[in-house]
Amino acid sequence: MNSFSGMSALVVWGLVVCGCAKPAEQAVKAPGSPALVQIPAPSDAGGGERAHSEGHRSDAALAQSGGFGGEAVALAPAPAPGDVLVHVRARDAKKTLTTLWAEAGLPGDVLDEAIKKGSVEMARELLRGAVDADAFGALIDWSAPMDFVVAVTGTEATKLKDAAAFSLGVTSLPRALATAKAKPTRRADGFWQLAPTDGTAPLSCGLFAASGRAPARLICGDRLRDVATLGPWLATTLASRDVPGGELHGDVRLRGLLDKVGPELTMKAKAVPLIAGAAKIGIPAFDNALMEAASALGDEAGYLVSDLDSFEVDAGLDPAAGVSVAVKANFAGATSWTVQRLLDGPTGAPEIVARAPMASSSAAYGYGGDPAAFEGVFRVLRGLAEGKLEELKFATAADRTAIAGLIRLATKKYVPTMSAHGRFDGGATDPTDIQSLVTTGVGWYVTGIEDESKSSAAWLSDLVKVYNRPALQTWAKAELKDYAKYLPTLKLVPAPAALGPGALDVELKVSNIENPMAALGVLGGGTKANAKAAPSSVSVHLLLMADGKRTFLGLGGDRDKLAALMAKSKGQVAGPGTLATVAELDAFRRESHRSGMFFTVKGSLASLDMLKPYLALAPSSMSAPVAKFFAAMTQLPHGGTTPILLTSDATRGPKPTVSLRFSVPRHAVDDLGYLVKVVVDEVKNHLLTAPVTSPALP
Repeated sequence: MNSFSGMSALVVWGLVVCGCAKPAEQAVKAPGSPALVQIPAPSDAGGGERAHSEGHRSDAALAQSGGFGGEAVALAPAPAPGDVLVHVRARDAKKTLTTLWAEAGLPGDVLDEAIKKGSVEMARELLRGAVDADAFGALIDWSAPMDFVVAVTGTEATKLKDAAAFSLGVTSLPRALATAKAKPTRRADGFWQLAPTDGTAPLSCGLFAASGRAPARLICGDRLRDVATLGPWLATTLASRDVPGGELHGDVRLRGLLDKVGPELTMKAKAVPLIAGAAKIGIPAFDNALMEAASALGDEAGYLVSDLDSFEVDAGLDPAAGVSVAVKANFAGATSWTVQRLLDGPTGAPEIVARAPMASSSAAYGYGGDPAAFEGVFRVLRGLAEGKLEELKFATAADRTAIAGLIRLATKKYVPTMSAHGRFDGGATDPTDIQSLVTTGVGWYVTGIEDESKSSAAWLSDLVKVYNRPALQTWAKAELKDYAKYLPTLKLVPAPAALGPGALDVELKVSNIENPMAALGVLGGGTKANAKAAPSSVSVHLLLMADGKRTFLGLGGDRDKLAALMAKSKGQVAGPGTLATVAELDAFRRESHRSGMFFTVKGSLASLDMLKPYLALAPSSMSAPVAKFFAAMTQLPHGGTTPILLTSDATRGPKPTVSLRFSVPRHAVDDLGYLVKVVVDEVKNHLLTAPVTSPALP
């Protein structure tokens, strides 16, 4: 299909700057432009909603009486131009953006100025000298629905053509025409062609009389054919249609297109094994796995063609509840392996999620699949890996088999799982201490599995054994050459006592690291750093803790703190150091979803703490604003701890669906708005005016 990159960029720009452009209160005529139409004086010089409504009626009356070029403009609904594949609508961009801006406590003057300038720049970019950009920009109506559409025309797969265009509301057709610097071209199919046709304009644009909220529409596409094909439907039928969904709604309708091209795609997919045959390497393990994968993919493509139907996206803003985004996939059936896996598994938050550490800045839950459904996938991956290693003559057959053996899934069916992430108390304070920087940057990760530890412990033991096989070590050192001294060591070491019986500790350690920060001089609390500091080492630990029929895995740079954190998750019931005691997460733990995840503003920004020691290296014009931003992170109106939720759901049946929902509560919006305001204020008051100076380095 045709590329819509230029048009897409302009649509995005329009969504960013949409908002406060007011309808023109009087006729605007560019200097030197011809008298294209006679425009009666507005009856309400005050503008506003009433003036806009009256202007719409006035334009419609002009259209019916032949006021536009002496001919009547028909506003009867136009038929859809074939199958509408993609439709995106911003219902009232002005209301959405100004509400979000105000709810976040951001300065309105910044938004107003951005909207005014953005409207003018859009007119200048789209119409490239054909109009007075200031005058036309003032007529763009950001409160009218904005639409972007991709359609496929034709009835046969071999004769399909695509068309794409977007539509912006304009407050007055005659006033828009009056901004033209030369007489616009009125095409036989009824719209005015404004953009120049000499190739200087990025898109082709037409001005249409319209139905609905705005009396006129500026409709642009990559080609003039797109404007002519989609314009009448966009300006009349779609402009007056109340599209269901949120303030921003998008949908992708595949079924009509797939009904046309599906049979051909399915036939072509059957040829995947023939194409894959050219990639054989003459080694049975690889070739057999390759052909099995190709055959399965060919079949799966055909099944997906019959299953896919449509996708929907809705975004909304509720001043009381916050921001929400919902994505929904609708299927015509569930014959494909992919759709079956999406629908497979239980619903509801498992008990193990309540055992995540209370200090979690993010946590998620879900369910493992049916191992039997994935056995074919892992078998193919093992064959491909082992065969490719044999082609490379890598080590011995036993080494290759051991490596491929790590590709396995050894859990029970639909095992409940939990994962969490957070930061240890107290971040890095000395940039010359690499271990503290790594510990702060990595933080900690804890995963819980409602399954005995036997299979997980066996896999970790096998991983260590495989990594330390002599052939693999010899190959790695030969490949790294002069950098072989940085080759990490991986070994089992005695586990911390806090983890209890059956625990494992896998240490990953990198030695011989020379810290370049040591040569920068006065760092690390104001003391002189040693420019010839001895090489240091960095380690992270992967811990396994057995808890009856439950297993916990942890990853972090400080193994003792990590072990103490994990130990709190043990026991018959979730203890005081877990998420079970966090009241704000009651809904997260109790609502019934296929999977769920939460994170916080404070937790998401915590990784920036590792940058604090480096402020001494920043130019003076930046260090103060950045320091103020770090201070603002500790002064958030609601502490930055309000959970932001991401959940998934699935419904089975003849027409199954899978959906995702992203929810940002009001308190989280307030916290984000506070940070944005700090950044905007610093950019306006400091960074744009202060001279840039560099710190004195030794």
